[in-house]
Amino acid sequence: MKNLFITILLFTSLCLWAQIPQTIDYQGRLADSNGNYLNELVSVDFLIYDMDTAGTVLWTETQDVNCANGVFHVQLGVVTPLPTTLFNIAAPWLELIVGGETLAPRTEIASVPYSLKAEDAHLLNGLSSTDFMQATTDNWVNTAGDTMTGQLIVQDFVGIGTPTPGRTLTVNSTGPDPIQWQVNSSPVGQLGSNGSGAGGLYLYDNGPITAKVAANGNSYFNGGNVGIGTDAPTSELTVAGTIESTSGGVKFPDGTTQTTASFGDITAVTAGTGLNGGGTTGAVTVNVDVPLVLSSTGPVINATSTGYSHAIFGENTGGSDYSGVYGVSNTQDYYGYGGRFVGGYRGVMGLIYPTGSYSYRGVYGSVSGGSGTNYAVYGYAYGSGTNYAGYFSGNLRYTGTLSGPSDERLKENIQPFKNALTKIKLMDVHTYYYKQMEEEKQFGLPEGKQIGLIAQELEEILPALVSDNVHSYDKNEGVEGAEKDVDIIEYKGINYIGLIPVLIEAMQEQQQQIENQLQLIEELQQQIDDLK
Repeated sequence: MKNLFITILLFTSLCLWAQIPQTIDYQGRLADSNGNYLNELVSVDFLIYDMDTAGTVLWTETQDVNCANGVFHVQLGVVTPLPTTLFNIAAPWLELIVGGETLAPRTEIASVPYSLKAEDAHLLNGLSSTDFMQATTDNWVNTAGDTMTGQLIVQDFVGIGTPTPGRTLTVNSTGPDPIQWQVNSSPVGQLGSNGSGAGGLYLYDNGPITAKVAANGNSYFNGGNVGIGTDAPTSELTVAGTIESTSGGVKFPDGTTQTTASFGDITAVTAGTGLNGGGTTGAVTVNVDVPLVLSSTGPVINATSTGYSHAIFGENTGGSDYSGVYGVSNTQDYYGYGGRFVGGYRGVMGLIYPTGSYSYRGVYGSVSGGSGTNYAVYGYAYGSGTNYAGYFSGNLRYTGTLSGPSDERLKENIQPFKNALTKIKLMDVHTYYYKQMEEEKQFGLPEGKQIGLIAQELEEILPALVSDNVHSYDKNEGVEGAEKDVDIIEYKGINYIGLIPVLIEAMQEQQQQIENQLQLIEELQQQIDDLK
């Protein structure tokens, strides 16, 4: 395309309408590089920039213009509305692109189109003039009795009764109560002064004062609860947070004042109204340098735990042989349990995790003195099921005498035991090794080469000396908070002590056979001697 030239004929804003126009009239004349005026329909892009070169496009639209002898006339803004903020800049510039060719230079839009700005001349910062209150002076309103509706917006300080407000709202009055709130012409609140410069806040409820907050006097609330950090107080004062006191203390109904964080002597606790509390985390610590003495006609301490924890926990962190928990019950002879424990799984459990090379005891019992029968450790098993008065998973050692009941007065249907030697001859003695099981099964079988009988074989010969036994263990033993996973191992055991009477009888039978044989030998020897 040949280079085009434009001659601006008219650049104005038409005011032929009752309302302020929203378009700009623009006339021009297009000619090619040879000076020939165009007589055709051409597409023209109109762009408004904020600078005469480069810059930012503020508005653009495209129109098809009909040139007659080069002259064309358009209204800018009929395709894309002109924004009211377009002429907020100092000098907007118009650029034309005809048939893809940018015409230069840009044309500055003169002052006439600035009449578009008059569209929002009745607005202030986007607000209508009806949103503002009229005043006779710049900063003063003195129209007694006037009322208004809607919102009043003030961007600076407001003074009531003073021409020099120093804060967002400054109220000055010669009376003691400059501010009062009313509902249906009745006062519900009041902010005032006692006349000496000290202010106060008063709240009413159908006449009488229900709350008072004074600057230099007593403040009070007549009824209701007060919440700090919570909108749902459940007591006269409910604080959801920390209460801090830098002086003074807490005064109790008996007239005493607690001024320090340490606890004083607990001299008495009234049942039902004494020490109580609760929580889900943390611990309660009582530090005393003297014994904490508790007394009751019922349980002295009644503790309940609902989780995987201890109802009562005692720990001795000293270096001496003191007790984590020490119990004494009635030192009178023959009465009282120093400790009594009842459990759904284990009544008493003793654990030792030694780290040294000394002698350690998981459960220790000791008794001495007196002329009666004493038991350091006493176990009693009864009832149906598999019960053991004592069960040891591992080696068992003792010093002293191991005895069992054998009193004739405890026995009935006493019969001689015969053919013991024959039964002994049927027994096979074996050497063997125990299978080693996982430690978690807590079976405690001995290691090394063993000598003994096989229970199943002995059961065919002397079934009375073989018993069915059960070893139970918890797979999760020692895992804090874990559910119990109890399994059992069924096995046959041999009463080796019960074999002793059988061996005695067998030896007696064998001795009788020997004596009979000796007598027979003597008789045969005598017969031989007689034949000589």
